[in-house]
Amino acid sequence: MATKSLINLNTMIRKNTLFFGLLLGAMTVAAQQNLTIVPEKPKPGDKIEITYTPAGEIANTLGKVEGVVFVSGSQTRKADDLELKKSGKKYTATIQTDTSQNFVQLGFYVDKKFDTNFGNGYYVHLYDGQSARKGSYSSLGYFYQYYGSESGVESDNVKALAAFEKEFALHPAQKRKFAVGYFRLLNSQDKDKAKSFLDDQIAAVLAAGLSTEDDYTYLTSLYNAGKMNDHVTRLTDEKKMKFPEGKWMVTVYVDKFFKK
Repeated sequence: MATKSLINLNTMIRKNTLFFGLLLGAMTVAAQQNLTIVPEKPKPGDKIEITYTPAGEIANTLGKVEGVVFVSGSQTRKADDLELKKSGKKYTATIQTDTSQNFVQLGFYVDKKFDTNFGNGYYVHLYDGQSARKGSYSSLGYFYQYYGSESGVESDNVKALAAFEKEFALHPAQKRKFAVGYFRLLNSQDKDKAKSFLDDQIAAVLAAGLSTEDDYTYLTSLYNAGKMNDHVTRLTDEKKMKFPEGKWMVTVYVDKFFKK
């Protein structure tokens, strides 16, 4: 029975990955309809040249088209105005990236009315070789969860899930970094699938063994996400005993400082 359940779980994961992959492919095509970039697959540090044709809410506008750009990295995110130059019905601009970045979010608007690209937004992945850089698709996931509103795009959890699935497919180690957030996002759409995902991650950690403090911290975060409070308490105590001078002491010192 356990083998059959595992086969069913793997089949479900493959089907979900295929669905999210097809959805993300459709999103990517839509995102490029009115935006072209040079180079086609820019690397971190490249200067990107964009050409944009107004569409959607601001198609054929007579007003002044303005732009904004948000560039994300693994630790930072910054915003700036996008200087657009008009040429006929098109607009051009350049964006200078740096080597710490992985994703570019764009916004085009007239009098605070955005062209949302039919809800898909405009964005540019930064690449390492032929693949989007590590963190680029997770940045897209955050775009559809949180940051899209800065470009007039409504949040869309299904699109966010598709982006995180792509991140995991390209960079499997990223699943550990984003597992808790992904679980909560998936839980908002399908509680059964979310539970299966969480159980699968917990089983993988236990099978690999708890050898570092980070292993304990990660497993605790999974238990906490699943509201398995007894496991959280037990594992936290075990971590403190095994790593008496570990990273967890920082939290203790910070708490003492603010309680003074």
